[in-house]
Amino acid sequence: MVVRKINFGNGYINVTEDTVSYYLGNSHQSIDRKCIGTIKSNKKTFLLKNSWTYSLRIVFFGVIALIFSLITSISFLTYVGIAICVYGFLAYLIFILFSMLGMHQISNFLIEIIFGVRGYEVMIENTCGGKNILFNIHKEDKNKVNSIEQYRLDKTIIEDKKDNPLEELEKLSELFNKGILTEEEFNAKKKILLNL
Repeated sequence: MVVRKINFGNGYINVTEDTVSYYLGNSHQSIDRKCIGTIKSNKKTFLLKNSWTYSLRIVFFGVIALIFSLITSISFLTYVGIAICVYGFLAYLIFILFSMLGMHQISNFLIEIIFGVRGYEVMIENTCGGKNILFNIHKEDKNKVNSIEQYRLDKTIIEDKKDNPLEELEKLSELFNKGILTEEEFNAKKKILLNL
C-alpha cells in the first residue's frame, strides 16, 4: 500500500488508497477519500501545547526571577518575579473558569498573548456524514492545504459507468499519470470499468 505524507509544522497528513488521516502526537482523525468535501481554512491564533503547560512555565520563570532577586539583592527583580507568578496563576484560573463555562475560545486569551502562533484552522469536510477533520497549521503551511484537493477520489469515475468506458479509462489514465492514483487504484478501477 502506498502512503503519501504531507508534513505540517505541527502534525501531518497521511493519504492511503482509501483514507485521509491527520496525525498530531498520539491522536488522529480520518475520513474516506471518497468523502472529502470542501476544504476550508480560516485565520486563527492557536497554542502548540495546552494552557496549563504554558501557565506553569510562566510561574516557573517568575519563581526563577524571585530566586535570582534573593541571590543578587535586586529588589526590582522581586517585583518582576511576583508579577510574572501572578500572571501565570491568573492565566491558569481564567483558563479553568472559562473552560468550565464552555467558553473555550476566551479561556486561552492571556496565554495566546505571549505564546500564540498565528496560522490557520483547517477543516476537511466529511460528505459521508461522519466527523470532519479539524486541525491547526502555521502560516507557512497554507499552500500545502491546497495539495489535499488532488487526493479526492472522483466519485463519477468510481460509481458512474454509464459513460463510454474508454473515455473513463482515459480519465483514469490522466489521474494515474499525474500521481493522484496509485498503480493499485488504477488497476482496480480499470477492472471495474472493463467488467473484468
